[in-house]
Amino acid sequence: MTFLPFENITYKTKLGEDEVLRRLHDLTVPTDKLRFQLSGQNASKPYSGDINGGQFTIKRIIKYVNSWLPVIHGTVTRDTGGTIINVKMKLSTWVTVLSFIWIAFMSVGSFLSLTPGTFYQFYTDFDYSYGKHLEKFAHWLPVGLIMFWYIMTMGAFKYESRKSKKDLQNIFVSETP
Repeated sequence: MTFLPFENITYKTKLGEDEVLRRLHDLTVPTDKLRFQLSGQNASKPYSGDINGGQFTIKRIIKYVNSWLPVIHGTVTRDTGGTIINVKMKLSTWVTVLSFIWIAFMSVGSFLSLTPGTFYQFYTDFDYSYGKHLEKFAHWLPVGLIMFWYIMTMGAFKYESRKSKKDLQNIFVSETP
């Protein structure tokens, strides 16, 4: 189990390289055709993406919103007695960038909240007696928000990646998950 929203999986199948690519092509809508459908509501196939030669980049078509939907990159290569499919699942680029920005801002917030007097000075100006309690809370708030972001990201990513792994194993009639 990885602790990052990223997965490497190798599938080994007795199917030929052409058969694997044909099966994948049969279940994939080209990305440009999907643009004209609203969020895949009427999609006839479970995946959208591009298949070029022995490489593919796809993602599941879902009828709900999940920004943490894995983007699946794969390569199909011949092997003795079958085919090997190397798959990498990761977050889309814009979600990864947004996550780094979120963590950077929360890290700066954590650092500033630990600087003596930064937070407490604001409350002593108003003479609130509960300023010390709020200061303790403020020290942990950015850390809590980072943990919340991590749990939300991993939960949503793993939820979708499990479905995709099961689909891919069925598509490839794989011997190894």
